[in-house]
Amino acid sequence: YKIVKQRSILNNVSKRTSSKTNSNFINKTQKKGFFSGGNNSGLVPNSVKYCIYGSIGIYFMGLGMQDGQYIRKFLFNKESFLNGNYHTIITNHFTKTNLFDLVIDCGITYLLSGSIAMAAGEAMLTKCLIYGIGISSAILLLQNDRGTYYKCDSVLRSIVWLMILRNPMQSFTLLPFPITIKAFYLGIFLAAIDLMSGKYCNFGGAAAAYILTKGKLWKRIKY
Repeated sequence: YKIVKQRSILNNVSKRTSSKTNSNFINKTQKKGFFSGGNNSGLVPNSVKYCIYGSIGIYFMGLGMQDGQYIRKFLFNKESFLNGNYHTIITNHFTKTNLFDLVIDCGITYLLSGSIAMAAGEAMLTKCLIYGIGISSAILLLQNDRGTYYKCDSVLRSIVWLMILRNPMQSFTLLPFPITIKAFYLGIFLAAIDLMSGKYCNFGGAAAAYILTKGKLWKRIKY
């Protein structure tokens, strides 16, 4: 009787301990980092929300400025950067030149980020954003063009390229237009636009996604 009773007490203690340990681990995991809802939850990560908040904040800060002043204040120009406007190496990634650009860019970023967070994980998406902004900034600094003011679309490019390189044969709808296209061809289209416009800094997002997916693009393409 004593042996059976001791065993039942030990079982109850072990169950309570394991349940407390699991709950504490889950709570710590959810609070850790700056992701929302835990990993692979399908929610929009906080890192993406901060990028959107940054774009909205910069746009409203520039409402009282003239166009030229707004561009010089937030977009990147190498001459301006060397003269002390160091903040532009970061702000240019979040600057939107008009309300339409702000709404469309932030809307697509918000909609796509939940899907890619569920598919690739919030940690990978956040890394891709950080790497994309970092590589794009490095490309800007390496360029010798001192007369042009640049606005890199590194946030949206990082998200889109991560989706393209993870699954090149999935279909995209090109919002706000009802056009469906394979991800692989969307990548070719984006690369062509950035090459023709001379916005080489936008390739930072593609480079970041390529690094994180370990460059296994051709193995994922199935005709």
